[in-house]
Amino acid sequence: DCGYQYLAYLEKRKKFRKQTHLDGKYQFTAQDPGNKTSEVTGRMTVIDISSTGLRVKLPTPPRFSVGDTLRVEFQLDDVNHSLIKKEVIVVNIFGSNAGLEFAFNPSFDTSLGFYLLSKT
Repeated sequence: DCGYQYLAYLEKRKKFRKQTHLDGKYQFTAQDPGNKTSEVTGRMTVIDISSTGLRVKLPTPPRFSVGDTLRVEFQLDDVNHSLIKKEVIVVNIFGSNAGLEFAFNPSFDTSLGFYLLSKT
């Protein structure tokens, strides 16, 4: 016992998150107060990705809300430039960042699995 006290913070995540910078787009169906629907699309940058979801940065404030379902599309920077198209659920929004969870279990997605395991 040295007599010193230290404060430490540990972050524990369920899944590994890989830092990225991948351009992509999202689309969702918006509904106005009069129950009229319209398709909304926007640009996004995937800033990290895991086997269960991703975090994106948006150039403009989002028109979607927590709980909304989006369709996202982006290309990995792997050897094959794999195109990823997923349905996601918005789990949080913080400023211009949004946390998105894959709506379906992506464990069978080999492109994403290999990408997450790669060193680059």
